[in-house]
Amino acid sequence: MEVQIINRKENPLLQRSEIEFKATYPGKPTLTRKDLQEKLAGILNVDKELVVIAKLKPAYGKQEATGYAKVYQEKERLAKVEPKYILSRGQPKEKKAEEKPAEKEKPAEAKKSEEKKK
Repeated sequence: MEVQIINRKENPLLQRSEIEFKATYPGKPTLTRKDLQEKLAGILNVDKELVVIAKLKPAYGKQEATGYAKVYQEKERLAKVEPKYILSRGQPKEKKAEEKPAEKEKPAEAKKSEEKKK
């Protein structure tokens, strides 16, 4: 995977750098946000937790993608500025407590059998 930075803009008000990039990945599946986050952090010599991939758009029929990332100077600023749904992208999904659907059906079946008895 090769990442090329197209444009870099400093935003002192929000204490971050805004980066437009192009990534090529010949012979590999589409990039994950996590892989790209690690690669950009390595190129920019920053902690990977300070890099947020805001946009990632793969090119149709090619093995390349363009995107937009934000690199914050402090983790506190990142948590204050970025919406939670952006931060949750690319993170593994948490499994919810599974409820057994059979348990929900039992009361309904019991009601039907009681009605039939009457």
